[in-house]
Amino acid sequence: MQKISKKRFASIIAVLCIFAFAVQIYNSNSYLETNEVSLFKKNTTRSQSYQYVDKGVHYECGHSKVLEKEKQLDQPQQAFDESLYGTNDVSYLLPVEKEYKNIRIKVDYSNISTLSLETRQYIVKKVFPAVVSYIQAVIKVQRLTQPIKVDPAYKGKTCGQGKIKIPDEHFDGVQDTDLVFYVSHHSQDTNLLAYSSYCPQGQNYGLSSGRPTVAYMSYNLKQLEKDISSNDKMVLAKWIYMTTHELVHSLVFSPNYYDKYLLEKNPVKIIGGKPYVVAPSVIKVAKEYYGCPTVDKVALEDAGGATTFGFHWERRYFGNEIMTGSFLYDSILSKFTAAMFRASGWYEVDDSLLAELTWGIGEKCEFLVDSCPKNTKEFCTMPGKRCNFDYIGQGVCSDSDILSNKCSYFQPSKTQHCTYPDEESRKIYEVSGGTWGPNARCFDTDIAASSNVSSVCYDAYCDFKTEIPTVIFKVFNKEYVCDNKTKEVEIPGKGKIKCPDITRFCTSIAACPLSCAGKGVCQQGKCKCFDGFKGDDCTQSV
Repeated sequence: MQKISKKRFASIIAVLCIFAFAVQIYNSNSYLETNEVSLFKKNTTRSQSYQYVDKGVHYECGHSKVLEKEKQLDQPQQAFDESLYGTNDVSYLLPVEKEYKNIRIKVDYSNISTLSLETRQYIVKKVFPAVVSYIQAVIKVQRLTQPIKVDPAYKGKTCGQGKIKIPDEHFDGVQDTDLVFYVSHHSQDTNLLAYSSYCPQGQNYGLSSGRPTVAYMSYNLKQLEKDISSNDKMVLAKWIYMTTHELVHSLVFSPNYYDKYLLEKNPVKIIGGKPYVVAPSVIKVAKEYYGCPTVDKVALEDAGGATTFGFHWERRYFGNEIMTGSFLYDSILSKFTAAMFRASGWYEVDDSLLAELTWGIGEKCEFLVDSCPKNTKEFCTMPGKRCNFDYIGQGVCSDSDILSNKCSYFQPSKTQHCTYPDEESRKIYEVSGGTWGPNARCFDTDIAASSNVSSVCYDAYCDFKTEIPTVIFKVFNKEYVCDNKTKEVEIPGKGKIKCPDITRFCTSIAACPLSCAGKGVCQQGKCKCFDGFKGDDCTQSV
């Protein structure tokens, strides 16, 4: 009996030891899990992405997904010493000019040299010329007077999650540029379109202002190669917009840089659990744009999870601004993003090359509420169809956009777009007196030759000869006019056509042929093409 008790006692001790060991492992794992959650939450204030909305599918960029991971890499710490010069980008490391001039960007394609000729040419010849031409025209810096020498810490290594291989000659210096931008690729079966980041430059190589001088982006070939053969010029425009979006992240709109802003420091704050820009220059733009004098903060995206939270403009208030978290067919770089460039103290902006944002313009303070704005031109409450916000096609009242916080708006249908509708829609437009193509715009009407269609595309343009533009459109080859006082136009023997909102119709990028195809900005109904492009719609190369 005594022996049995000892055995039992030994067994109990063994069980207790195993239990204690298990608890220790559990606590250790819990600690790791807690840290992972903490890092993830931190990542939600450090992450960015870009999504393309197509038939209910959200395509992402991965700028956000790489930032936290790159902290763990053996990379130099970005040079930064604001005490050296106040708000002027004058560095003892890299001398700069005093005046602000157009930024010079050197794009390096050596990391995509193994791709097929078709893919390389799409990136090099079709996408990047428009992107670089625009950014070099609209953004100004104090130019460097010496070559950018990439930090030799990258010798024998790669930069960032993109695993960028730095050409040997770049360690000796890249001449006549203010930013070296590397292009790379990866392949994933995900909705990821691309991601971007920067290559930190150490004390002896980077600007002490903190302004980035070496950056990169990586395309997801699984997504890119789906579109290369498309004849839709707006599919190419999608990649131009997306690449511009990523380049802007690499230049300024990134948590990598917020604590280094010189002019308006730490421009982003979390207030009540939601992210806002509090930079005075951005608030000033918002007051004027929305017509709301009490604005004291400007909302960043609070939906979409870690990939969009906090580092894109809020969808509800900014619609198709290029730095929102998803793509609404026509994307534009507006005065809001320009204000972020200025807030950094690193850049100046040529306002004459900014596109006009129309989403929410003049909607007053009632528009900037936490709940879904009511009685506005942007949002809807009843199921149905009508022209979308910039009259580029028929949309469906839906809250399916994950970034809209369940606020319904008329989301454009790809099959009923006025430029490239499907075959069925083309037939309906034609028998309803309408048309389709680069100059077609959407009008709500009751004369559609289908009970399922409440909007038709008609050939239209804006006449800017008067102080307030007029809209001229053609139905059954006859011209009709809408001005700011006309609510609808009677088409004899057919029905009525509702006149559009003149401001949104005539000042949006869609007022130009093909919305300038991502290769120009629309000003008073005419495309102002970027350097290297020409034509009414900017689709021709010079």
